[in-house]
Amino acid sequence: MTFARAPFVGTDGTICRFGVSCGNTCCGELVIVPSPTVVCVLRSGGEFRPEHVYALMAGVEDYWPVDRFPLRRVVLTDMPIEHTMLGGLEVMPLEYPYPGWWSKMEMFRPAMETLGDILFFDLDTVIVGDLVDIAAVGRLTLLADFFRETERTRLGSGMMYLPAEEREQVWRAWVRGDPRAHMRKFRGDQEFLAPTLLSAWQVSRWQDLLPGQVVSYKAHVKTAGGVPDGTKVVCFHGRPRPWQLKKGLV
Repeated sequence: MTFARAPFVGTDGTICRFGVSCGNTCCGELVIVPSPTVVCVLRSGGEFRPEHVYALMAGVEDYWPVDRFPLRRVVLTDMPIEHTMLGGLEVMPLEYPYPGWWSKMEMFRPAMETLGDILFFDLDTVIVGDLVDIAAVGRLTLLADFFRETERTRLGSGMMYLPAEEREQVWRAWVRGDPRAHMRKFRGDQEFLAPTLLSAWQVSRWQDLLPGQVVSYKAHVKTAGGVPDGTKVVCFHGRPRPWQLKKGLV
């Protein structure tokens, strides 16, 4: 695992953007955080295609803070991926027949330990600004519901920072029962992940840690008539998809 220096320092008795109370007045000590692997998942049989992987990962490359973190990009998929379309993209096979969004559960299996910390993006995500703060979060972080941000029991899985040491327990919970039973009980992966994660760890939300950097197309961009200043990531979480916008992000 590689490490990089985080751009944040703590302040006197307050909660820094890593959620850690340092108790010092601008101590100036730089926190060492792991360099995450950027991961996406492409399962065949749905509307997503390899070109959506290329578009997402090209955006990551354009805005990745290479001066702070080495860039490693991985796609988990059961579809053929053309390596020459995007240099440096690693392809890892999906090993289980979980349909649709349930394929994201494979990020938690033990073999993924080699990826270290994971920074995951859904394929209908658009990167529009530098990712230095996002890459440096270094802690378990998911989305709050964009339309119900005060409901703390709801989590969104469209963008996640998943530390390596906190994924194994999720996988154990997934396979301890019958995964098919989980898929019947829960309407999606995030409904399974929310109680599993919240019962075991302190889960941060992107909107709390980095206000204004991670926004929703429907809740923010569409209603504002354009991308708000300071935005780094636009999440679409359903229709329309980014490629369905006739004028793109305006």
